[in-house]
Amino acid sequence: MKLDSVLAIILLSVFFYTSQLFLSPVYLFFTLFIVLVFAYFTQERKSKVDYNFYMGLLGLIYSAVLFFNVTDFGTYINFLMCVALLIFYPLLYRGHKIEVTKVVYFAIFILLLLYLSEAVYRFMNPLVSPEMLKNTDESLLFYQFKFNSIMFTDSNFVALSLICLLYFFMTLLPKGYLKVIIIFSVLVLILLTLSRAAYISTIFLLFMHYAKLKYKVMLGGGFLFLFVILSPYIFQDGSFMSKLKIIKFFIVYLEKTQLITLLIGSGIGSSADVLGIGSHNLFVLLVVEFGFIGLFWFLIYVLYNVLFSSFKTLPYWGAILLCGFSLGSMYAFVFLPALVATYDKNKKYDKK
Repeated sequence: MKLDSVLAIILLSVFFYTSQLFLSPVYLFFTLFIVLVFAYFTQERKSKVDYNFYMGLLGLIYSAVLFFNVTDFGTYINFLMCVALLIFYPLLYRGHKIEVTKVVYFAIFILLLLYLSEAVYRFMNPLVSPEMLKNTDESLLFYQFKFNSIMFTDSNFVALSLICLLYFFMTLLPKGYLKVIIIFSVLVLILLTLSRAAYISTIFLLFMHYAKLKYKVMLGGGFLFLFVILSPYIFQDGSFMSKLKIIKFFIVYLEKTQLITLLIGSGIGSSADVLGIGSHNLFVLLVVEFGFIGLFWFLIYVLYNVLFSSFKTLPYWGAILLCGFSLGSMYAFVFLPALVATYDKNKKYDKK
């Protein structure tokens, strides 16, 4: 079995989301991926496991605990896809060189076409709510171009997936004009999401990935300086203030909730009902829906991934966590770029 073909299937199985169909293609492609994994091991009969496999296994065991308190099975299935990817991807690619062939480029073309269609549809079909019309700040009317996505609930999630796709291309694609064109295309698509959190996270990712150490320190200082200068405007921004409101509601939740619920969560999909507001914050969502055990599992995985990649994935996870202050959810596409970067760059995994 050619692993480059499987990689193309994996790409489509974690990024090909559509909200307009009864069953998103991503689930069909992911099922095909699992079938191909079993077919591969029927032929090769090899088993190579590492921390990714064990973290995925722990996540799978914990998912059995979460199952009895699920109110949103879509989010639950996405979490299962996350742990399945951690279990099966290392079994395929650990110790193998990842080849980017024509079939992979074809999958990339399909995805870019999907994201372009999403942006065009969203701008051609703005969604105006009564709250927008009542708002005296006319600049906030740009929100009408954010909520009518054909892929996710809103364009913030589109932006998050594009940041993941961007890092995937940055680390995997060979140098050349084609890589430049693809990365430029993704950057344009990120701009079209109108997500300010994504803009900041993308700048952070690009700078921390490509710049030298002294410039990275300067970037950190620059961000701090800009925050101080712009803080009077930031604290008047409705979107930013809503994030503070979420944290305020979250603190009340921590004070009133029993210990066992804090540990295992109130149930996947319950955060909006429990908090009384949408949990557009990764950390809040993990604690409320997955419990502190789920948050601990996620943070331990991120720490292990950064260490075992020799800190190569640190800029990526920094960008994801920055985005996490504006939205929250568990998708397999968040884990895939970190896996690819780890196995492609870290020679530790090639040792028997």
